[in-house]
Amino acid sequence: MKWLLIIALIIFNSVVIICEAQQDDESDIKIQFGWLNGIYKFDKVIVDTYEEWYMLGDILKGRSYEVRNSDTLITEELEIFKGKDKLIYYIATVENQNQGKPVYFKLISYEPQRFVFENLEHDFPERIIYFREGKDLRVLLQGEDVSRTVEFILKRIR
Repeated sequence: MKWLLIIALIIFNSVVIICEAQQDDESDIKIQFGWLNGIYKFDKVIVDTYEEWYMLGDILKGRSYEVRNSDTLITEELEIFKGKDKLIYYIATVENQNQGKPVYFKLISYEPQRFVFENLEHDFPERIIYFREGKDLRVLLQGEDVSRTVEFILKRIR
């Protein structure tokens, strides 16, 4: 009977440890990137363009879209998640680029107000950099040559 109790305690403790580890994985994304949650409007662009982020389980999902008249056109699907290899990735899927396949960028630098994802095998961008500026965002898309940089200012609207 003692052996059954000991085995039951070992199993219970193992389950608790595994659950805590999974919660840590989930909370990493929420803690590090949860502040992105919201809707942002691109500043100084011709067409009304937005970027929206929301938590879906342990994945931060995003999308960029344009609003023309009353039609909404999704231009890009985005995700930030922790892979099985415990690395954090940013995935961008654009319908008419890369044959509609997702492009993976690996997190290479993280600070509470700034993070950098990189994929040196991608033509452009090779780096995606987000800056938190108050409640707004500044996003840089960079190529191999840093002089090839596109900057966007996104104003938080919700």
